[in-house]
Amino acid sequence: MTPVLELRGGMILAWSLKLPWFLSFTICVIGSTILGVFTFFLGELLIKILRYMIPSYIEKVEKKKEEFIRNYEKWGYIALTLFVGIPLPGTGAFTGALIAGLLELETIKTILSLLLGNVLAALLLSLFFLIR
Repeated sequence: MTPVLELRGGMILAWSLKLPWFLSFTICVIGSTILGVFTFFLGELLIKILRYMIPSYIEKVEKKKEEFIRNYEKWGYIALTLFVGIPLPGTGAFTGALIAGLLELETIKTILSLLLGNVLAALLLSLFFLIR
């Protein structure tokens, strides 16, 4: 449930410790979703803190907000789900919740998108570990 590592770090750790797949999958998805929901609800406060700590990054995010809103209207909550579901650095429930908070999205749909995105990311990581 830490920003940046989130589900990805948890899945890698669980895999390296040889923990049962279903238990690891479930705990990582739930933990990351809780982090996302928490971030979404405290997004405004967090944005103020981040604006103070890393103003240049927040400025870039706010500049891209208008472009993202245009694209987001086209793809809807599917875009948020896919953003959270892509297991790459910088994507995930934490960042997705920040974006959803900036865009002031609907709470229930955002939570569902975060949950589905986390499930997708966990499945993709699981496939990677099984293939490996």
